[in-house]
Amino acid sequence: MLEARGLGYRKEGRWLLRGVDLSLAPGDFLAVLGPNGSGKTTLLRLLAGELSPSEGEVRLLGRPLGSYTPLELARQRAVLSQNRELAFSFTAYEVAFLGRHPHLEGRERSLDHEKTLEALRRAQALPLRERLYPTLSGGEGIRVEVARLLNQEPRLFLLDEPTNHLDPRY
Repeated sequence: MLEARGLGYRKEGRWLLRGVDLSLAPGDFLAVLGPNGSGKTTLLRLLAGELSPSEGEVRLLGRPLGSYTPLELARQRAVLSQNRELAFSFTAYEVAFLGRHPHLEGRERSLDHEKTLEALRRAQALPLRERLYPTLSGGEGIRVEVARLLNQEPRLFLLDEPTNHLDPRY
């Protein structure tokens, strides 16, 4: 499903990571551990297509990541970043609904709203649906972001510190 071969990223004359090879099949779960500044987020951003590698390549479903349009990529993979920033005062429901964007066919349908409510329920964020996103605590915001990712219905989830700010019960 996802492969990286000889992956490296260089910035300002310094290699942030180099020589990464990995292969993930459907159903695989991979956790990358390491100290702060060791390149974990850089690797995730390369695998997501947010950064272009300085060397090597990333392939998703056998295709080079760069050959996907943004819409095609959004239908295949969803990304949870460690930084939670939103410039607009959307409700938690509206943020979760953003996950449906790759599937909208001109207009939103009742099915899109049903799936949004279900994603919020699965992420234990349904009671937050009317709250403004910027007013949510860190853990509440993560749960809404998880609902957005579930609502996107990707084949691949790329999560950067997904348990950050979450209480143990979540």
